[in-house]
Amino acid sequence: MEFGQRLKELRKQFDMTQEELAQALEMSKSNISKYERNELEPSLSTLVNISRLFKIDINSLLGIKVDVIDPRNDYKFEGTLNVSAIEATYERYIDQFAELQKTRLKDKSPIIKALYAVIIQNIEDLLNTSSVKELTEINKLTEEIWLKVISQRMDNNK
Repeated sequence: MEFGQRLKELRKQFDMTQEELAQALEMSKSNISKYERNELEPSLSTLVNISRLFKIDINSLLGIKVDVIDPRNDYKFEGTLNVSAIEATYERYIDQFAELQKTRLKDKSPIIKALYAVIIQNIEDLLNTSSVKELTEINKLTEEIWLKVISQRMDNNK
């Protein structure tokens, strides 16, 4: 079952309209409609909010069947990724990480700050798309940025 169909089914089980769900998630009704028609993929934060609202595991929400988890590695199993396990493990570090990055960038040049922002955006884009064309473009852009950064650092070390 696709995500959109699952979302619609959950919404109806909870006797909610698209508008009520949109209000609960603080987004537009049109986004809910697009999710249900599989025309728009939700962000990770939206998935987390939906799973919390309906009290459902993200894997179940996405229709990912998790049969066996290797106890030696909670994050890697047969072709799927246990997002809930990763979030539970790393949630407490996210605020610390954000604060550390803010501190690290405090005295950096505007170009380094801009590059950093573009790289972070590229990572977010990679996580939110399945389009081969978009993934290729993001990969190319990320490569170009890294080549510039490496080239600049090599020039500074001469």
